Amino acid sequence: MRKVLFAFVLSLFLSGTAFAGLSDIKMPDLTPQGWMYMPAGSQPGVRYEGYVNTKTMYDVLFILTEEGGQIIVKAKKLGIVSTMPESEVPNFIKTVLVK
Repeated sequence: MRKVLFAFVLSLFLSGTAFAGLSDIKMPDLTPQGWMYMPAGSQPGVRYEGYVNTKTMYDVLFILTEEGGQIIVKAKKLGIVSTMPESEVPNFIKTVLVK
C-alpha cells in the first residue's frame, strides 16, 4: 500500500513541478461575458483549456505550452499563435474572447 501511495504522490509531484509555469496560470472567469470555462486536461508540457459561449455554443480550445520561460498560446479555431510571459496569459485569453 505504501508503494502505491508513494508512486501516486511522486507522479503528481513530477507532473506538477516539471512545468510549474503552466500549472500556475489561473484562467479568467468570463461567465458574466457569456463564456463558460471548460478545463480540458493536460499532459507533460502541454495544458488544454476550453471556453464555450453559453449563447451560441461556440467553443474555443486554447493549447498552452512552455518554451524558454515563455508561454505559447494557440487557438487553432481562431488562427491565433502568440508567445508571452505567464502573467499575461489570462488577460490575453480574456481579450481574445471578449471583443
